[in-house]
Amino acid sequence: MSSKRTPYEIGRSQEYDAMRYFQSVFARHIIRSAGSHTPIDFIAGNGEDVYVVQVRYGEKPKPVNEQELCMWAMQFKAIPVVMEKIRGGRWRPRFIDTTDTRTEGEEE
Repeated sequence: MSSKRTPYEIGRSQEYDAMRYFQSVFARHIIRSAGSHTPIDFIAGNGEDVYVVQVRYGEKPKPVNEQELCMWAMQFKAIPVVMEKIRGGRWRPRFIDTTDTRTEGEEE
């Protein structure tokens, strides 16, 4: 039997790692959105704020569809966040600005 982890297992492990970091800094409660086929990897809250979070890792992570994540965040009255794994294996939260409602390609 091979001990090689599947892409799903690697992604799940990264999500749990990001969740632990996020919980230690921003939130008290977290729900993982496993297999949801949405841009949300987990939802977190601290009693005041709710966050919808997408996890990105790897040398060349897929681009984030910020507009879609923001649309989902609006449904939960939440703050959209992208958790990015950076050099040294540390996590960096990137809070998406929802005040700019222009769609991609639109000019000011």
